[in-house]
Amino acid sequence: MTTGGWPRLVVEAGGGSAAYADPSEPLSAAGTPFYPSLGNAVAERVFRLPYEQVRLNQLAPLSVRLIDRRGRIAALGIVGESFSVQIEEGVEGALEGFHLQAAWRSEPSDEDWSRTELPVAGPQTLTLPTEGIPAELVAALVDSNGEEADRHAFDRRLHVSTDSLETLEASVGRWIEEGEHVQLEYKRELSEKANLSFAETVAAFANGAGGVILVGIDDQGTAVGWRSRKPVDQITNIIADLVDEIPTIDVDEIVIDDKPISVVRVPPSPAHRRPHLVRGRAMVRVNATTRAASAAQHRELIAGS
Repeated sequence: MTTGGWPRLVVEAGGGSAAYADPSEPLSAAGTPFYPSLGNAVAERVFRLPYEQVRLNQLAPLSVRLIDRRGRIAALGIVGESFSVQIEEGVEGALEGFHLQAAWRSEPSDEDWSRTELPVAGPQTLTLPTEGIPAELVAALVDSNGEEADRHAFDRRLHVSTDSLETLEASVGRWIEEGEHVQLEYKRELSEKANLSFAETVAAFANGAGGVILVGIDDQGTAVGWRSRKPVDQITNIIADLVDEIPTIDVDEIVIDDKPISVVRVPPSPAHRRPHLVRGRAMVRVNATTRAASAAQHRELIAGS
């Protein structure tokens, strides 16, 4: 049994291809299609493609495995000047012997990382001794054998309090000055031509360390504005239509120099939700570019590295 709709099955095929399948969806039941072969079922229910569009070497050899269901890091949170980690348990008692390992540094330029290891006694929220909000933090849920069940990361540059408009505007101003990099992308607009590229970048950020997309900023970092009747709905629909295993996003609207800007923040996804695919390809971020993952990178995403 699983709780909260997690985890999911991962189907891994030859050539580094992989896809998620919801274990709650039966392959054979009243009202479901008839599949003349396992290949047809996997192609249509897992890869979401007609059988003839799936290369034969994708389907053989074929293996199916479950993401670790013992426990997961449900969320990282900031409460005042403290940093908390919320842990959920998939099966009662499964977290016995687990530890939470965390490493952080106060500033991105710091060479030394502080570390801690805390025992985990079932589902709970743990407070880390970070003495303030770190610039970067990585937390891993580890069993008694040292194997990771889940991992989350935090980057202060991508965390913005939206309690005040001024704070978000100041952050966007800084992001524009920084120029595009591994966790920052500009999009002049969203349109039929640009939607695919936008979705690929969202998937790449979710597969990596997270990132921010500023819609309404051109490649030179100039605010040109992007107007939409319902920008949040449009952005959400693009991602839902094009990204498999839909990632978590936050969308805010601000105005810079009388130009409307959409701020799309994509946190890194936990290991059990990766990889995020766009048209069957896992996307990764390399410097300031988005590209399809190599076979090795795809295997690392599947393994939760």
